[in-house]
Amino acid sequence: MSSKDIEVINVWRQIPTNIDAIISGLSNDDLGRQVEALGFSVRATVHHLVEANIVTGSMIIAAMGKSGATYDWTWLYPNGDWCSRLGYESTPIEPSLDALRGLIMHISNIVASQDDALERVVTVSNSPGAPTYTLTVGQMIKQEIDHAAEHLADVRKAVYGTDKSCNPPVFSIESQHR
Repeated sequence: MSSKDIEVINVWRQIPTNIDAIISGLSNDDLGRQVEALGFSVRATVHHLVEANIVTGSMIIAAMGKSGATYDWTWLYPNGDWCSRLGYESTPIEPSLDALRGLIMHISNIVASQDDALERVVTVSNSPGAPTYTLTVGQMIKQEIDHAAEHLADVRKAVYGTDKSCNPPVFSIESQHR
């Protein structure tokens, strides 16, 4: 595995730390604040990011176990109704973040143990009747890195506004995985 590949894995491992940096010290009211770009609260956004990594983790396991395996995620539609059905507005975030830390470390250790891991693929079906497409493990990890960076920037704006002097940093994805 190249040093660039290891760097991508290490950036993925930082997602929980970066979530912590944004939400550290927030009150319950702050966690309930709406994130305009998403239509979710800060709390629901955290759960959404955890959920996205759970799904991606299972896709990576499929690709690692049998490169080319098919993953059906037609059941998943993470909108406001979905978040409501899962109780994301009232579910505590600490256990979710603990799960995320463990999940990413577990999956990233599996990936890091195989030289060709980032090139393994999964075939994805994400809509009934729609054409399938393939993703490499590397693409999936980079998508989650970018996904987290985008939503954490939205959370930062919702909580801290545009005064950059009081904003905790959001990790720089572009500089780390290009």
